[in-house]
Amino acid sequence: MRITTSEEYGLRLALQLATCYPQALTLGELAEREGIPQPLVAKVLAKLRRAGVVRAQRGRRGGYELTLEPAHVMLDRVLGALGEPLFHPEFCQDHGGELTACVHTQECSVRPLFFHLDRMFREFFARTSLADLLAEERALHRKFAERARPSLPVWGRTQQGERA
Repeated sequence: MRITTSEEYGLRLALQLATCYPQALTLGELAEREGIPQPLVAKVLAKLRRAGVVRAQRGRRGGYELTLEPAHVMLDRVLGALGEPLFHPEFCQDHGGELTACVHTQECSVRPLFFHLDRMFREFFARTSLADLLAEERALHRKFAERARPSLPVWGRTQQGERA
């Protein structure tokens, strides 16, 4: 799986707005802070604005700002505004190669894989806010590692740690 340039830039721009919330940043300030060309910043912010993640303020104190506090802006909303999910209902028609649909539409082992991976990503992004990402990198590694710990017991051991 790849994160598109638009998704990465959108997330970075949203994080810039989260760091200074509730103040607004101009297009130029955002472009300079992230080293992204202004036309591309404008294009990405337009998508985030259409999705209700950011709003544009006109005038002397104008710029872009988050519509909600960073703790209430979940990553699924930001990333959903900028790209497509890993798996969607037309997946088999989009990946048919030279055919109009994949030859495995009746029985497929890849479709459930991508379906469940997509669900896992969506659940993770729905539980993670921009405020979460404002923590330092080490703390985030620990937090995300803790979330990723398997909820099932290790094979051969019971919940109390005894051998099964």
